[in-house]
Formats: sequence, C-alpha cells, structure tokens
Amino acid sequence: MATKTQTALSLIHHTRKMQAGQAASIDDARGGSALRGTSRFNRMLIGMTADEGLKAGVENHRYYFRIADAESNLAPPSASVNQWFEKISVMTPSGQAVGAVTEWEWPDAFDGITKEDAVAVRQAVAEMAADPPQESSQGNDWVGFTVANVLGLDINEKAIKERIKEILKQWIKEDVLTVVERDNSRAGRTTKYIFVGSNNPNITEARG
Repeated sequence: MATKTQTALSLIHHTRKMQAGQAASIDDARGGSALRGTSRFNRMLIGMTADEGLKAGVENHRYYFRIADAESNLAPPSASVNQWFEKISVMTPSGQAVGAVTEWEWPDAFDGITKEDAVAVRQAVAEMAADPPQESSQGNDWVGFTVANVLGLDINEKAIKERIKEILKQWIKEDVLTVVERDNSRAGRTTKYIFVGSNNPNITEARG
C-alpha cells in the first residue's frame, strides 16, 4: 500500500512478554529484527516505571508514558529524546468522562533554584571543610542533608531526595562542587567527600 500510494504509514506493534523490571527494546517487538530492518523509522512507547514516578514526584506513574527513538529508549527519562504524555479524563459536552492524552513535561530539578542558592550551598560546604560531607547518600553524612537544610527542602520526602540527587549531580558536573576521595580512618577505607569546586557562580555563569 505504501509503495503503490507513495505515502508513509505508521504501524503500531507490540512486544513479546517481558520479565518484570526489564526494559523493552525495539528487538523485543514480535518479529524482532525483521520488522526493524524494513521500517524507515522506529520509535518506542514506554510506560513510566515506579522508580521514574518517584523521581518525577507524580502520584501514580501509570498515568504517564513516553515516546522515544528506538536507539534512545534507554536514555535518562529527563533527556530531550523523550516526549512525555499524561493520560487524563476529559468531560464531554454531553457530561461523559472520556480518556484522553495530553503532553507532559518532565519536571526540572532546578525549577526555583537560583544562583544565590548555589552560592549558599557552596558556603555551607566550605564551612564543613574540616569535616566534609560525603558523596554517598547512604549515610548520615551525605551532602544532600546540607543542601536540603540550605534550600529549605524536606529530605524525608522521597521525591525531594531524588530531586536533590539530580541537583548535586549537575553541580558536580559543572564543578560548582567537587568530589575528592580521601582516607577514612573511622571506616578503614577511602571515602568520597564533597568540597567546593572551582566554578563559583558569583564569578562565572553556572546552572542554578
């Protein structure tokens, strides 16, 4: 049909049965590589996982899904290659509630975080240089507690904790904060600590 009419066709297909927690790829489609090879462009429709829902701070992850290029379907959920949608209920003029889909944006971890906030966190970390906070979120010395205290965030909320992790990841990437591995005499091993990086938002432009 596509050849005779010189038109593009969009075919919707489904995957084979997947194991719980396993991420689907284009090769998991029924027919596998045979379908992939004959298609000009492949995309994956992927439901939001419980872990992604926690990071996004949504109440029910089952109401959200994304469309991603087949080669990019394993990219971070916040990546630009993902186009997110939300399943909602819409009232029709006749008074009936029907299901619909609307575009949805992955929340930005830095929404509401200013350059001054980054400076304040750097100052707090600098004051802890003699007994620096740790990079790992597993212990009570995690730098995330310092970030939460400075920014006034409730770290006891799981979504907030995940947000702080994303903020820290970006600040470390941009060298607003830096990771230094040192001997930990109390633990009897080396430990990764957080110190102030060379990127001072007061002087240079840094995200946040």
